[in-house]
Order: sequence, then structure tokens, then C-alpha cells
Amino acid sequence: KLRGGAYENIAAEEQEPVVTAGLGLNFALVEIDVAGAMSLDKEDVSVGTGGSEEVQKSAGASASITVTF
Repeated sequence: KLRGGAYENIAAEEQEPVVTAGLGLNFALVEIDVAGAMSLDKEDVSVGTGGSEEVQKSAGASASITVTF
């Protein structure tokens, strides 16, 4: 199964939506699932000596393997 979506923290006024995606594979007795989420909001982060780089404010990933017996 391929899935995608988005969510937003309505309690936080200055936060952009977060997009999500995942892939689940189901074989007879084994299920494999991977998923990720990334905010659309970016922020500047200091790198090196005096430089900065724009990166996502938040991101996450997960993976699971389930065996049914």
C-alpha cells in the first residue's frame, strides 16, 4: 500500500503543515512498513564559519517489520 497525507498543528500559529508518505508491503506472514514526515517550514542553521543553510524545521522516519505466526 502506498499512502500520503498531511497534518497541521492548529494550536501552533506559526507552524506550516507537515506532509507524510509511507509504503507498506504485505507478504504471506511478513509485513514491512516504512514511513516519513517532513514539515514545509524551513529555518536557517549555522554551518562552518559564518555560513548558514536552510533546512526543514522538522522531519521524521519510521520502519517496522511484523511477522505473524
